[in-house]
Amino acid sequence: MYNKLFTKILDSSVWMEETATRIVWITFIAAMDEDGFVQLAGIENVAHRARVTVQEAEAALLALESPDTKAPGQPNDGRRVERVPGGWMVVNSEKYRLLVSRAIEKEQTRIRVAKYRANKKSNAACNAPVTPSESATEAEAEADRPPVPPAGGKACVSVVVGTAPPIPPEPVVPPIKPPPDLSPPESFPPGFPASAEEAAKHAGFLLGCTEDFARSTWNKAAGRGGRDAKDVPIRNFRHHLAAEWGYHQERARQNLRNMGEQGVSPSVQMIRDQEELKRAEKRMETIRASVDSHRDLEPKDRAELKALKDRAEILKKQIGFQV
Repeated sequence: MYNKLFTKILDSSVWMEETATRIVWITFIAAMDEDGFVQLAGIENVAHRARVTVQEAEAALLALESPDTKAPGQPNDGRRVERVPGGWMVVNSEKYRLLVSRAIEKEQTRIRVAKYRANKKSNAACNAPVTPSESATEAEAEADRPPVPPAGGKACVSVVVGTAPPIPPEPVVPPIKPPPDLSPPESFPPGFPASAEEAAKHAGFLLGCTEDFARSTWNKAAGRGGRDAKDVPIRNFRHHLAAEWGYHQERARQNLRNMGEQGVSPSVQMIRDQEELKRAEKRMETIRASVDSHRDLEPKDRAELKALKDRAEILKKQIGFQV
């Protein structure tokens, strides 16, 4: 597991913090999993992994958990991490994942275009006209020219015994290679959305799934040319999204179970949040079941469904899910 570090961090407000704060922040980016969870049980663990003192780790975490006053107007008031049972959550981890996906997709496109241009240049060189040398042409003309008789009217032919007339060399023609494949970079399979915004529309048909998660899933698959992790073409994106969302939820539940095995008891507030989340998901399922999947929702139902989804996202963040 590795995470990319973009050079734009040098221009961010976190780079104006104390040295220990910067080191702890980079440590969190390196240690977080694909859901943004950093499994460090306590401040002493953070100090050990970041190679700073416990006092420096406490001050750094306080700065990272507090609103960013140097750059106001950011999501979550600029808070970068949030304390959860068993560790910390990097608040904007999904944003970093999208940046990485776009960077990978851009690099793959650059490689495909470079390969296409190299093949086009090679094909042009192979199809160049081949012209025999002037010396070979003159030799062939000289051999075909009849002898000129002398002034007396008799032809004079000189023969050298034991010596054959020279044979002009055959012009060397290089073999013509078949033209390379000049087709443009492969397109997505049939049934795969053409854009992330089109993929986000499928989130409304899955219980609890958010549009941001649908966009992230599309970006990962698009970076592989519209294929899944097993290199199989995705021809039904909604089925693929449902499988990824189920895996994502199971992973979050497993994180909670691991916390329980480590002796970390969920708080009373977390239990209340879980109960409220179940009620919200049940209500969303009831609304979707009341209409046909091929017909739009009523404005009243659509407004209620949006409010429930927004509340569910907040509850999932509070109980350890990464939306």
